[in-house]
Amino acid sequence: MKPDASTRRLVILLSAALVLAFILSLLSGRVSVRFSDMLFSFLNLFQNHDPGRLRISEELVFLWVRLPRCLMAVFAGSSLAVTGAVYQALFRNPLVSPDILGVSAGCTFGAALGLVLPFGSLPLVHVLSFGCGLLAVALSIGLARVISVKPVIILVLAGMVVMSFLMPCSWW
Repeated sequence: MKPDASTRRLVILLSAALVLAFILSLLSGRVSVRFSDMLFSFLNLFQNHDPGRLRISEELVFLWVRLPRCLMAVFAGSSLAVTGAVYQALFRNPLVSPDILGVSAGCTFGAALGLVLPFGSLPLVHVLSFGCGLLAVALSIGLARVISVKPVIILVLAGMVVMSFLMPCSWW
């Protein structure tokens, strides 16, 4: 299916808004760095330009604080958008949420388990939260495959069963 002209214009407009927001977020902060200095510092990564043009503090702020922060925001936002689009396409419902497959309950259970364990640390909490979220999705899909009458409806019901099973476990 080929997108029409209004869809293409909307995609171009939103892409331009993303680039503009990215540049503005690179420019904003406590340490003022001019756009030309940022561009020079970015080009300095790939070529051997004059190293004495920027102060070390401006270059460090741009390359080690602002640029990674802005790139991570773009990557996180785009991955959340793709995930939401996949959920909407899978369930054919624009109001779908991660609660449907029990992901939120699984992540909550994993985080609670990581906090309760005596040798728990912050990375362990994150790993257990992510792993239990994946486990909840796997349980939902496994339950739906066992009973395959209408796949989408059974998948939603299996997700509700997994969510109702894991949610009380995270209250301890």
